[in-house]
Amino acid sequence: MYTFLILSVPLGWIVFSNLYDVRREEQRDAWHDIARGLVSAPFVWLVARLVGLFVPRPWGSPLMAFGEWADRSLPYALLPLVAYGLFYGFRERLPLELTFRRLLSFFVGCNAALSIGEALRNLVEPSGYILLAFPFLAISTILLIPSLVILFIKSRGFKRFASVLAGLSWTLAAAFLPWFFLRRLWYFALPLILLLFLAAWFSASRLVGRQKKAEVAVIDASDLPKQEGEIGKAPHL
Repeated sequence: MYTFLILSVPLGWIVFSNLYDVRREEQRDAWHDIARGLVSAPFVWLVARLVGLFVPRPWGSPLMAFGEWADRSLPYALLPLVAYGLFYGFRERLPLELTFRRLLSFFVGCNAALSIGEALRNLVEPSGYILLAFPFLAISTILLIPSLVILFIKSRGFKRFASVLAGLSWTLAAAFLPWFFLRRLWYFALPLILLLFLAAWFSASRLVGRQKKAEVAVIDASDLPKQEGEIGKAPHL
């Protein structure tokens, strides 16, 4: 189970990249962003642990979800964005496709290292939630948060607010899982894990699908002048 915890994030990225036909050259470029995500992980880990110290976690109460939210769920979604901004600059202006690809790769590196940290932490504080649920949440985080960031950037008004609300709601819902595991409420825990995972996968796959369609449209548009020129040529008799 520890192997699954440690390898879940890179395996999830590999599966997603192959299913949605991410080009090999893009995968090669992604390693630079993954490496930077790995470097940022100690910063994310340290700040998350400090924030978690200040939020009480009443053992056995549903309110322990707010402790989990402050200790793992929200920091692991938000702090990599801060680290990304420190590496690349908060005012960076790139095509949305490149921004998404960079964010996704950066989150892969950061969350892969965080998963190793959680594996070591679990040796001291054993938890079935960390071994069984956290790997799916880690994969979901690397897919969902970059997708919501792109939605926030390209949207205006209410849609921007909705993207932030969706991210906060997702992380808060995930924070209830440790309590469900503690109380053995599997009929809540398992469907919630599946729902959170599918929501993240759908968001990322939908975004990638739109980007692919846009690329095809650009290629087709660039071919039109050539085709029109060929049609306009009269055959020589």
